[in-house]
This record gives sequence, C-alpha cells and structure tokens, in this order.
Amino acid sequence: MKRKKLLQALCFLLLLCLALTGLGLLLRERSGSASSFYALPEDSVSALFIGGSHVNATYIPAELWTGYGIASHNLFSPNQPLWTSYHYLIEALKTQSPDIVVLELFGLTYGHSYAVPAAIDSDNAEAGFHIKFSANFLGMAAASSVFGVESPPFFEYLNLVRYHYRWKELDSSFLSGMTAESDMARGYELLSVTESFEDDDFSESAEAFEPYIGARLYLEAIRRLCERENIPLVLAISPYAPNETERGIFAWARQYAEKHSLPLLNYNGADGERIGLDRSADLADIGHTNYRGALKVTRDMGEYLSANYTLRSRDEVPDASQRDADAADFADKAKISMDISAADPADFFSLVASDASYTLIAAGSFTSEQLAALEPLGLKAEPGEPLAAVSTGGEITGLAAGEGAALAQQYGAYSISAGAEKPQITINGETYEPRGGEAVFLLFKNDFGWPLDLSWYEGGQLAHREFTSSDLEALTAN
Repeated sequence: MKRKKLLQALCFLLLLCLALTGLGLLLRERSGSASSFYALPEDSVSALFIGGSHVNATYIPAELWTGYGIASHNLFSPNQPLWTSYHYLIEALKTQSPDIVVLELFGLTYGHSYAVPAAIDSDNAEAGFHIKFSANFLGMAAASSVFGVESPPFFEYLNLVRYHYRWKELDSSFLSGMTAESDMARGYELLSVTESFEDDDFSESAEAFEPYIGARLYLEAIRRLCERENIPLVLAISPYAPNETERGIFAWARQYAEKHSLPLLNYNGADGERIGLDRSADLADIGHTNYRGALKVTRDMGEYLSANYTLRSRDEVPDASQRDADAADFADKAKISMDISAADPADFFSLVASDASYTLIAAGSFTSEQLAALEPLGLKAEPGEPLAAVSTGGEITGLAAGEGAALAQQYGAYSISAGAEKPQITINGETYEPRGGEAVFLLFKNDFGWPLDLSWYEGGQLAHREFTSSDLEALTAN
C-alpha cells in the first residue's frame, strides 16, 4: 500500500513538472537579441563574436563579409556577464560549428566598471534569457543566481514566473517553435553619434588587477570549452573610455592570454593605438564605438583573422547569397544613417546635393550664412526672404519665394506641402515645425519612396529627427 501511494505521489510530481515545463515553454520570451541567431542556417557561421553591447556596437558582420569573405555573427546580450557568455556559446554550438570564436572581454570587468552590478544583473535578467528553454537555460539561470551579486533567486529566471501574465495572449502561434527573426545587420547596431573623450592613453602599463571570481571562472570555462571543441579562441577588448581599475583588469587579461597562448587584441591598449583609434572622434558614448570607430576595429579584426586562421570560403557558406543581399542593404542603411547625422549644415547639404536619390524640401527664411550652405542644392535667394523650395541632385525642381510662399507635391503615398512664412512641412496632414522657428527641412529618399529625416537649425547646427517605421505606418494610415 505504501509502495502504491509512493508511486502515485511520484507520478503526480512528474506530471506536475511536465505541466509546469510545458507552460514555461508556451509563455517564454519569443524574440529578443538571440532570435536572429536561431534564424541562421546550420553551420553558416565561420567567426562567432560573443559578449555584451560592446560586440553589438563594434564588430560589423557586413564589413567582414564584404571586405574579407568572413561569415560572422554577433551573439550578444546587453551588459552580458561572462557566465552568460559561456552559456550563449554552448547554445551556439548546438547549431553552429564556427571556425573561430572571438570573446569580448568587457564582462571581465564585472563589479569594477562604469556599469554597476545592479545594472548588469538587471539587464541580464531582462534581456539575457532569450534562448530556448533547455538544460543550458537552467544552467545559465543557476550561474546568474550564484554569481550575480544582485541577481534574483534561481526560480525567478524561469519563464513561467517571468512571463506568467502572457496566458491572456495565448493563441495558436504559441504552439510553434521560438520565433526566429532574420537580422540584416547580424547582431550589429550602427551608432552614428559622437561623444568626445579626451583620452589618448593606450598604454598597457597598469598594474594587473584580479577580476571578480565569477568572471575568472567563466573565462576559464570558455577557454576549456573551445579547447575541447577544437575551436580557436581569440580574446578582444573593444574601445571605450576605461577607468584605471579596468585598465588593471585588462593587464591581468594580457597575462592570462600569454599564460594560455591565446591571442588578445586590446583596442583600449596597443592595438587601439596601432590602428589610430581616437577617443575624441570614434566613440558614441563612454562605453561604445560609433560607426567610424567600429569600421577601424572591424577592418583590423578582418585582416587579423584572415591572416592567421583558416576560415571557410564564401563557397562553403550556405547563406552566401543572403549575406550578399544583407551586406548591400546594410551599406545603404549605413550611408543614410551617417548622412542624416551630419550636424554641420554645409556638410549635410553637400551630401544631399551629391546624391540624386535624395530630394530635400526646405521652408523658412535664411541668413546669408545659411544661404551659402544651401548653395550646393542650387538654391539662391535674398537673405530674410520667405522661401519654399524642392531640390533633387543639386537642382531646384520647385521654388516659391516671398509673402505666402508655399509648395505642395505628391510623392507616392505621401502628400507633402511646405509653407515658408510660418516655417512648417506637412506630410499626409501631419504638420512639423522647427523648434527654433528659423527653417525646417525634409529629406525624402526617392528610391525607397518615403521620408527619412526632418531637420532644423539649433545654434547654427542642424538637429535631426529620423522617421521610424512606426512613424511611416502612422503617416500612411492617414
């Protein structure tokens, strides 16, 4: 009798565990930074970059593919600690057999960086667990709860606890596998802004400082995993504005790399100086490179990997044609992003005038200095005269001047009008005005068929407002 009751109890517990596991699978995170990785064909990644947002901001897969034929992917999560990097690598090896793994080492500074543990642990809990539920998921939850000094307890990482409210959203789509969304940029985020840090110290003379024990243990675990899988491991330190303790940790990393015969590319140290990195021009903020800085690092990394490792050829990459298309799309996106980030009016208007795919619509009154900057567009007028104008490829295609100056034109799905006396541009009934009241500009991309950017003067410079996909959806809904 006792045996029967024990068996019934065990069956009940087993069924309960299965039910809870099933609910956890249904209610799991269905997108996030890892989702694009699941969309990749098997064995399509030659160089796998793993780490936090430094990976996301610094290494450009499109550039590695176009310039060096390297099929790479950035598998990252914001503020990723090294225990998460370890479990991300395990997850990656389920479907990919990379020729090389590049591990970004900012996670080694846990507890000693500009990002405090509370922020790291919070980001990791919120955005790091976008991998499929498995024993590896549970192992990452256990590691995070043990080594994250401000992490929640283990059970709070479970999908059933984290996403219990999603039962209201359940429909047939939740019965399918995890949503996999392809990513044209393959884990890279282009940052076009610049924040200047007057720091030209690229020396590696800091006294070695031992990292947090959890970071040390998982660096060693990653090294051993790559060794067991016979995958070369490259260590990398991306450029940012480090503090003195972080420099000491990177000095420790150099010793670790030498001890284990691992290559270390320190772009905060000697390698940054070698490639001409400039912290006053190549950083987007305290912790990340902008596009200019990312290009410098990516090109150096591409040359290094090509010269020192045997990587699969383009012909051996199953999604080579898709990578070609993605790289071309990325090149368009990169050019646009950089063009519409130009704050100097003369630079911006020269860029616009030199590209026939751009149409610029202007409305307002202009000073002599402003009119001089507008000359590449073919625009000539008297200072202070109200003006509405349209320019494509450096030629004026529409002009109204004087009192009541206004223009209206149809561009595909967009009805656009410009009024000069009270400077404003209206798109499908939605009116935009400059914050400073001087002039407003709309940049329209002819080959795409939609508005890209709204600009106005602020203190002699241009401020930009990029039209997002949600903006365009709202405008076309009108």
